[in-house]
Amino acid sequence: MRRSRTREGIAISLFPFLAVLLCTMGALLVLLVLFGNSINQQEENLAVEQSERMKAELRGRSDSLSWRLEQLSDMRLKTNSELESLRLQLAGIEENSRELSADLQGLQEVSENLVKTDSFESPTNDELQALELKLASARESLDEARREKDSKPPAYAVIPYEGSAGTHRRPLFIECCLDGVFLQPEGIRLNPDDFDGPPGPGNPLASGLRAAREYLARQAVSQNDPGLRPYPLLIVRPSGVMAYYAARDAISSWGSDFGYQLIEEDWRLAFPEKDL
Repeated sequence: MRRSRTREGIAISLFPFLAVLLCTMGALLVLLVLFGNSINQQEENLAVEQSERMKAELRGRSDSLSWRLEQLSDMRLKTNSELESLRLQLAGIEENSRELSADLQGLQEVSENLVKTDSFESPTNDELQALELKLASARESLDEARREKDSKPPAYAVIPYEGSAGTHRRPLFIECCLDGVFLQPEGIRLNPDDFDGPPGPGNPLASGLRAAREYLARQAVSQNDPGLRPYPLLIVRPSGVMAYYAARDAISSWGSDFGYQLIEEDWRLAFPEKDL
């Protein structure tokens, strides 16, 4: 009888301990699940934050590279324009120098022939003086041409950019400066009063561009002629910012089909020969 009662007492005393143990283990499991979810959420947030930071850094690098590419492209176009202008100037000076050298050589040959001729007759003082004057004039002209080459400020030629596919379109030059808006190379000046009316296709600038486009289309000789699809090209000097905005409003009917080039105030431009 004593053994039976002892076993029952032990069983009864173990029951509260097991209940507490089970409750504790359940609470620990709940805490483990909560901590696990919290760690996973922190890792996800950290991964998202790192991803956003990398995206922002890549966007910054992309913008920087795009800006550098644009600057290099502008520098290349400007350098090509300057080189073309210098080539034109050098060609003109060389042609003038060749002509003067030919004149000088001709005078020297005449003088040598006179000396070698058997029936040589001594020239008069007037003839000698005339020859000396011609020779001195030729030498002076040659020296002046050389001095002009060294001192004359360069003229910049405006060369339109051809697309990556080799697409060539003729530009309609619009120069914006302090004195107003000029259609080049014709030199047609538009005053501020010409832009007072409502914007649209009826203003003087848009009408002039439309007339030029129709004229070039009639003069086109083939479907690939650059004159079939001309576009406005605005040449903007620092003093012509307001003129640029007025011109942009006036040609709004062209949409984004236009170009622009910023130049220095004192640049002298060499436009193509006018044919309109």
